[in-house]
Amino acid sequence: MTGKSIDLNNISVKYPNGFAAVKHTDLHIKAGEFFSILGPSGCGKTTILKTVSGFLQPTTGNILIDGEPVDGIHPNKRPTALIFQNLALFPLMSVWENVAFGLEARGVQKSVRREKAMELLDLVALNGQENKKPSELSGGQKQRVAVARALAVEPSVLLLDEPLSALDLKLRQHMRTELRSIQKKTSVTFIYITHDQGEALTMSDRIAVMNKGEIDQIGSADEIYSYPKSSFVASFVGESNHFLGKIISVTNDNGVSIATIDHPLGHLRGKNMNNLKKGDDALIFIRPEHLIISKNKRARQNSNTFIGKLSRRDLEGPFANLFFNVCGETIVVHHNNYNDEGILNSPKENQEYILTFKSSNARVVSCGELASTGREI
Repeated sequence: MTGKSIDLNNISVKYPNGFAAVKHTDLHIKAGEFFSILGPSGCGKTTILKTVSGFLQPTTGNILIDGEPVDGIHPNKRPTALIFQNLALFPLMSVWENVAFGLEARGVQKSVRREKAMELLDLVALNGQENKKPSELSGGQKQRVAVARALAVEPSVLLLDEPLSALDLKLRQHMRTELRSIQKKTSVTFIYITHDQGEALTMSDRIAVMNKGEIDQIGSADEIYSYPKSSFVASFVGESNHFLGKIISVTNDNGVSIATIDHPLGHLRGKNMNNLKKGDDALIFIRPEHLIISKNKRARQNSNTFIGKLSRRDLEGPFANLFFNVCGETIVVHHNNYNDEGILNSPKENQEYILTFKSSNARVVSCGELASTGREI
């Protein structure tokens, strides 16, 4: 099996009720890539999947698979296979019969079907389970049967629509590794739909973040997480603290544009992600892991520092989420509870601390929608 590239050219999809699910979208997915489309419910990601598979026709634009247009080609004639959220395994068939179902529909002989099914069950680590019924399998095993069944017809593109959403946390984490491993072994192009940031960040070669029918940003996991280019991406992917202010200066720091915003807390500086100018309204985002706690009052004299009172601690093993009250707003800090010597180093509630961050770890972007509230700033 080998993967094929996908090109979406000016794709729009408008439903009969007038709702524009996808708006003038261009997208190139490389052959053999694990590509995730990440976004909240209703953003258009599943609609894109349906247009690629052929179950939905775009209102405008066209789709190319390996450079060839697929307009008007029936879903079962396209080099794609689709795994739905509910898996849709046949309860009365054995595991190997489920895997071989697509081959049977194509008239392949039973002995050949079984041989192919056994090869794929070996690929997804389900040796010895071939004669069981789906009801005898765990959630993760059912998921792997669905993947094997989709691969049996030797697709060049595998489309996965939130396939792990019904699994518990531990199993989801395990299946991320399994799916990534299967994709690498087969070199099939995976297009993975999810609203789960953890899934997208851990598995993908590249990610497209969607919102309201449009793609906000495309990049690697590190680019999406560390260098968000919009307020929506910064607030949707991972946790962030944000502050609104007006830019009072833009400077060049070793080739990096640094914007300083004026805020009631003081001057806050960060990387200028949108080529903003002096006088522009802007949002500055700081990840909780990039805030540093100090009792040193002298640090208050520097920019990127402010005072907060610790109002709550949520423990998560050796780490804690610390919630500070800063001028009536809640600021979150990820904190290691132990120092380098393994000694407990836990801040006390209802005490004031100095919070600071490096300009290189903050991102300044144009005002826009925040994922947490859905409102424009």
